[in-house]
Amino acid sequence: MISDRNITGLRNDRRILKGANMSELFTANNVEEACAFLRKGCIACAGGTNLFVDRHHGKYADRDIVSLHRLTELRSIAETEDAWQIGSLVTFCRLEDYFLQPAKTMTQDSGACGTAGEEKSYAVGSEKPESVQASAAAAGRAEGVEASAAAQKSFDGKSSDSAKTGLFGEGQGCAEMIGTAASLVGGPQIRNRGTIGGNILSASPAADLVPVLMALDAEAFFQGTEGNRSLPIRELMLGPGKTAVFPDEILLSIRVPKKRGRSLFRKVGRRNALAISVINAAVYLETESGMFTSAAIALGSAAPTAVRAVHAEKVLAGRTVPTDEAAWQELQNRIREALQHDISPIDDIRASASYRRKVAGNMVCDMIRALA
Repeated sequence: MISDRNITGLRNDRRILKGANMSELFTANNVEEACAFLRKGCIACAGGTNLFVDRHHGKYADRDIVSLHRLTELRSIAETEDAWQIGSLVTFCRLEDYFLQPAKTMTQDSGACGTAGEEKSYAVGSEKPESVQASAAAAGRAEGVEASAAAQKSFDGKSSDSAKTGLFGEGQGCAEMIGTAASLVGGPQIRNRGTIGGNILSASPAADLVPVLMALDAEAFFQGTEGNRSLPIRELMLGPGKTAVFPDEILLSIRVPKKRGRSLFRKVGRRNALAISVINAAVYLETESGMFTSAAIALGSAAPTAVRAVHAEKVLAGRTVPTDEAAWQELQNRIREALQHDISPIDDIRASASYRRKVAGNMVCDMIRALA
């Protein structure tokens, strides 16, 4: 624990003005100092892409800020035989470069995205998810919602042999889903600044990376003034903007297990880019000897928080993979019905609840069929 005097000595000479409110900006030199600042009532700033928008609208206007930019130890991605340990300050661009590196033309160390409007190419999943586009467009004509190809780039496990074992070797078929979700967050400027930790802790129901991490059974690691602890990502979200994180805790890293199955992420938005998700979904699937042996389905913008679709997952558990159209239709109808018990979407300025329910069912069914 550092003293009040030490905290005062770490103040920058800069101040942030918001109307009549004056906030002080501090810089933490290590995690322990950052936790001490938080305990004093400061709010943490990583990339700042959410924080400064919030302050513009009056939120946190009376809170001092502690910058985490000197905590370089939280910017790394460590890989072991069975997992990735992703630092909380890793940016979306770094995730994209790392997990989609076979298809990137820039170096991993550049840390920069392509220019706005630039067409990206990926190793797998290059075809457009036409079935999702069609179903979303049909459901959304009255909503004015676009089911754009660019906003729904995905990794269909059938499109390349590399998807069967993962771009990083046997047992790592979930790597591509992490990279593609990161590549669809905001625009290049946001992806250059925004971090995986901020995406998680903002607790937005529409966050693109959170369903991916939920579907892959990721775990978050924290450090506070009282010690360290960990929580599964799926237990972290309590409501819109609310998490189970203690006020003095810093998110250190996220552990993502390497899995042997195949995975897919898709999102639907109101336009091709820079769009908050109207609905998004991540599906992880394992099959063996014509049977579904493991399934994880997570959705965003479908409830007060991102959710695991446990009822829909149970429909798949131990079932035979359909071999004809009639069997697929019967299974898909059961999945759509079960999914309605997992989600509770709302009407808002982007879409209606009924639209979200319909597109969520169509999208999840199409993803399962693509991966089976």
